[in-house]
Amino acid sequence: MTRFMRILLGSLALIGLIAATLAQATGVQAARGDAKSGQPSFHGHTLRGPLGVSHTVSKDVGIPAIHPRTVSSSPTTPSFTAEDVQAYLLTASQPDITPVQGAHLSIERVLFVSDSEATQLMQGEDPGLPDDAQVCFVQLKGPFHVRVDQAPGTRASTDPIATEVGVVFDAHTGNLLEWGILDSFPGSSPSQAKPLAQSPAPSISYSCSPNRCWGVNYWPNAVNGAYTLLNWPYPDVTRFYYGTGTAFVQNTIWLVDETEPNNCYADPRDLPSDCWVEAGLRAYEENGSNVTGLFWADLRPGYNYADHYGPLVNTLNSTWGIEIQIFKAGTVPAAGWCPTASYTWCVDLYSDGDGQEMTGTSGAGHTNRMKVSGYREGLELFGSSGAVADPMQFDVNQWESTSDNSWKFQDNVGTIGKYMSNPPVEDYWDPEPPFSTSGGTWVTCITGAGC
Repeated sequence: MTRFMRILLGSLALIGLIAATLAQATGVQAARGDAKSGQPSFHGHTLRGPLGVSHTVSKDVGIPAIHPRTVSSSPTTPSFTAEDVQAYLLTASQPDITPVQGAHLSIERVLFVSDSEATQLMQGEDPGLPDDAQVCFVQLKGPFHVRVDQAPGTRASTDPIATEVGVVFDAHTGNLLEWGILDSFPGSSPSQAKPLAQSPAPSISYSCSPNRCWGVNYWPNAVNGAYTLLNWPYPDVTRFYYGTGTAFVQNTIWLVDETEPNNCYADPRDLPSDCWVEAGLRAYEENGSNVTGLFWADLRPGYNYADHYGPLVNTLNSTWGIEIQIFKAGTVPAAGWCPTASYTWCVDLYSDGDGQEMTGTSGAGHTNRMKVSGYREGLELFGSSGAVADPMQFDVNQWESTSDNSWKFQDNVGTIGKYMSNPPVEDYWDPEPPFSTSGGTWVTCITGAGC
């Protein structure tokens, strides 16, 4: 059955519901507007929903990178050497940071420091471990082509270049935790899973400008947070494949600040942009294989772009849903790991089924003065051919009120035309939020890959 037929039949089925809804519109809308999040059940599994209880955070953070020489029980003894770091960076594939033609990567510093010290070296980007945990900070000199993610619709150059990049590894596991641009910011503050085998990509090509296609819904409202369940038909197999070259494909939610166009640059040489915090699932190339993993990224006012890596997850069978939440610090008392400072935003990703989790703080040291003017969710595609994304669903859509920090189910379809259906990406509501008791279902996929 085609997507058109699904939507048509769904629309006919909703006629009776619309009539009943009109008869009770006032009461229904009031109930939805005041409803706090519950704990809906999907596929027989009860979701956590927006954080309301304390929980233990998984220690499996980052993506596999440097192979440890030893396993040390001492919190101050690293499991690899500076020479291992150099060998890895000079030989392993680094798709996010590539020296420009004719330039050579230079390793300026390799420091084994605490997480809190690395946060300062990374200009407020917290690697995500406890403050006293040991990490390895590396300062690289380029210049580099940098593969910078972008919030939907933001202006950006097609070939951003940075001269200095910071990279942080877990000193015990060797996992890559984060990377970020360290170039001086213009006119403001300085700045163990195996790869998953997936089906071959279809032979379709497309033109995304600048190198990006989106299928995104947009709500232009100030919020203190947003939550969604990235879900897929279960137990059907879902392919999520990055494509060719340095491409990636991801399903994400973004909290966006559109009020500071002259204080938000992905890197100092890029065009002025929006600022944002985003979190979700990304498929990308890792040493020749396709991997899918949790991630979050941010572009804070007055600082450069940074990417944070979480555990790998399996969209093929073992994991069927990922709960994604971004919220303003101090508005969720139960999240004890999130600071209470107002100039910080916090991220929580939880992979249901295998219990993998990633948390993060955007703006350690009270350095994210982002004023959220709206939020977006959907699929972003970077590249020109070969990407695969079977239908995935953003369910249980909720937002956090700025007046009382309560969580409410989405009952507004949003601005669905602003970033909608940028071929080959397809996206649509099924059902729309007004005809759902749990925030509607936003569906994304790529043409030729099961749409």
